[in-house]
Amino acid sequence: MNVREILDLKGDFVLTIEPDATVGEAAAVLAENHIGAIVVTDAAGSMAGILSERDVAVSLPKFGASLGEVKVSEIMTADVVSCDTETTVKQVLDIMVSNGIRHLPVIEGERLKGVVSLRDVVGNWLGAITGDPVSDLDEAPLDPFSLGRNTAA
Repeated sequence: MNVREILDLKGDFVLTIEPDATVGEAAAVLAENHIGAIVVTDAAGSMAGILSERDVAVSLPKFGASLGEVKVSEIMTADVVSCDTETTVKQVLDIMVSNGIRHLPVIEGERLKGVVSLRDVVGNWLGAITGDPVSDLDEAPLDPFSLGRNTAA
């Protein structure tokens, strides 16, 4: 299975936000849409970064109560790791684990095609192994990063 197949199942709609938006505005979009990351795009529509729940959490000690008024560009991850639609599920998992990330923008040519999450990948991989579509499972697949990252090698 590759990323194109995952996007075919989940869709390629991508929510984005501008770098000048506030963290409070971004957090509202994350919460309203039940997502863990949002792609940051500049005025031309090019990817400028990605803002994840982790970016928000690790910025809280620095900014405190004023974090909601801070610009997204100040705390986003600007050096974005991405993949393309032909990237395999194994390659996506390797990229995510080696970079300690759970969300991976998908670029096709110059265009942002979608975002795959660890949950998308594990869920679709599990469905492929069991023969059961993820929608038929009683429970969502476990997100291993939600339990904390084991950095011991």
